[in-house]
Amino acid sequence: MAKSKKRKRRAKGTNHCKTHYGASGTCTGGPSHFINSTGAKLFFYSLVSGETISFDAFITDFTESFEPSFEEYEVYGRMDPITIFKNTKRQINLSWSVVGVHYEEMVRNLYNVQRYIQTLYPSYNDYDGKESLDALSLSSPPLLKLSFMNLISDSGNRSSEVNFTSNKKFGRIRSFSFKGTSEVKNSGLLVVPSTLTVNPEIVERGAVLLGTSKNDKSRAAIPREISLTTSFRVLHQHKLGYDEKRNKFQKFDIFPYSVVSGHTDA
Repeated sequence: MAKSKKRKRRAKGTNHCKTHYGASGTCTGGPSHFINSTGAKLFFYSLVSGETISFDAFITDFTESFEPSFEEYEVYGRMDPITIFKNTKRQINLSWSVVGVHYEEMVRNLYNVQRYIQTLYPSYNDYDGKESLDALSLSSPPLLKLSFMNLISDSGNRSSEVNFTSNKKFGRIRSFSFKGTSEVKNSGLLVVPSTLTVNPEIVERGAVLLGTSKNDKSRAAIPREISLTTSFRVLHQHKLGYDEKRNKFQKFDIFPYSVVSGHTDA
């Protein structure tokens, strides 16, 4: 009897799982289950409003570019130009989807997207108290802090570290550990946001229509899934480059992915 009851519970759970889908349409046990089991949250902190926004995100695209920039000067009689180093720019390209299984999740996701869009606008001071556009003065630009586990974090304050030790002779990893924090205000990268594309996925996923009654013409559309695509220019808050005295990458040698290596002779 006990075994048959267990089989029924498993079958019920399997059927319920069919109503949960991820960014690729596969069964995930629901977004909340996926996020709670992996900790794969995307965090934003607005330097304008001081609020933190988090997404239970399915990352659909994540790329980074590091661009060394040189100034070139053509000199008469010289075949090759004289090159002078300017800087190395870092850019993050990010796409993610937020998925709702229940109405509460769908409404919360749409609300969080709305909050994020608001962080892309600056703050103003009203000096005459009349709330007129002519009297408004720009106060703060829309800068953000961004974090996603150890892949996007400020390595300057060592907020997250991936530690491993390996055998010098064979190069095999002997031990592995990780420590980190989700406090984006202190651990996030300072970034300049770029163009944001919001796709409610109405064509593919549809939306839930809310209203007081079937005869009510006023309706609210709540998307089941929302896809977002944007990019960020990183503004590092610590020195970057090699320290000649130490022959190491400054004192923040865990840049950019917080990986710390160690060796053992054993």
